[in-house]
Amino acid sequence: MKNKEVIQQFLNGENAKTENLFCEPKLNKFVLYSYGYHFPIGIKLSCGKILISCSGYSQTTAKHKGYLARGLGYSRFSDLERSGKETLLTTKQLQQVIDDENINNYSDFIASKI
Repeated sequence: MKNKEVIQQFLNGENAKTENLFCEPKLNKFVLYSYGYHFPIGIKLSCGKILISCSGYSQTTAKHKGYLARGLGYSRFSDLERSGKETLLTTKQLQQVIDDENINNYSDFIASKI
């Protein structure tokens, strides 16, 4: 499997894994990780809304985020950032969403004031 395929599986809500990119469910959410549980780059809430990391980490993680942006219909990650249509959060904020079992959809996320 290739990293681009992991992104498609993430967007479809299906488990997938390569050497340094993987996605799996956690507490009614679907999470995309780059290089391990310490660096989530995307969360798909049960309502279908996707929360995306705006934090940097490495060149490879930047590529992973670029694949995610293209999977969402953008040419590159900077286009996604400029669009203002996507919800961008820091790694710390994404981790809070992942760990909070009370956040299962977008209204829960908005109410959480993360």
